[in-house]
Amino acid sequence: MINNTYINQIVLNGFCDNQKLVWNIAPGVNVLSGINGSGKSTLIEALALLFRTDMAHHINTKPYKNIVVAFDDGTSLDSLTSRGRKVGNVDIIATFDTPLKSAEAVRRLSGDNIYTDLDWELYKTLSLYLKYQLSIGNKAIKLLLNGDSNDSIGELMSGKNRYFDMIDMMFEFGGKKIDRDGDELMFTTKTTTITPYQLSSGEKQLLIILTTVLIQDNKPSILIMDEPELSLHHEWQRVLLSNILALNSNVQIISTTHSPAMIMDGWLDKVTDISDITER
Repeated sequence: MINNTYINQIVLNGFCDNQKLVWNIAPGVNVLSGINGSGKSTLIEALALLFRTDMAHHINTKPYKNIVVAFDDGTSLDSLTSRGRKVGNVDIIATFDTPLKSAEAVRRLSGDNIYTDLDWELYKTLSLYLKYQLSIGNKAIKLLLNGDSNDSIGELMSGKNRYFDMIDMMFEFGGKKIDRDGDELMFTTKTTTITPYQLSSGEKQLLIILTTVLIQDNKPSILIMDEPELSLHHEWQRVLLSNILALNSNVQIISTTHSPAMIMDGWLDKVTDISDITER
């Protein structure tokens, strides 16, 4: 596994009738816009295939020659020679609320809650959340054993509490709150307790995104998202990037979008139109 810090350039060769894309990106927020069919999703799919072999089932064909990703430490990855090479600090959010492929095998592995690709991504995210909870708990125990003050423990828990407050505020209209007493993510309503799998598509997608960022634990990380605004309420779209950075100020965001709402809250200067970085 390699642990590069940030991406500083992406080159996609031979896509959309033999075009070439060269995108120089910054450590912070980077948003790619463009009309349908211009190559935005092809770029994200190429990155997914480069970094995550488990995303390959979404890509029926490879409509490009290769993709080359350069990092700010001078290293690079080329899909012709580096496919599936694990990069430790990259997370890819590509949520598909469509019937799950190989559904029967997945249900045997994960239970009866998994029916869509969105559910499968949620299942994997919740599994990582449990590991995060265990890690935070172990760190808190060490602080107590070392006689550290309550302030140190409070600082350790501040990220998770900020995440809880954020989810509660965004889910308030639907009458849902996180159950803060358990190790697993559960939600309470006025009358009952529900699992994350009982949330709406938009709520599941938002939960996947924000939980993924929480688990990054404020470390230098790369978050790649393909049209994350899909299924999200207009107000959730507007505050999405700000909320991500509130959970991890050290994350590099690389995202495509069709939504003006997602960039209207101070991110217009972070938007690149794909036509401006593409040549034949």
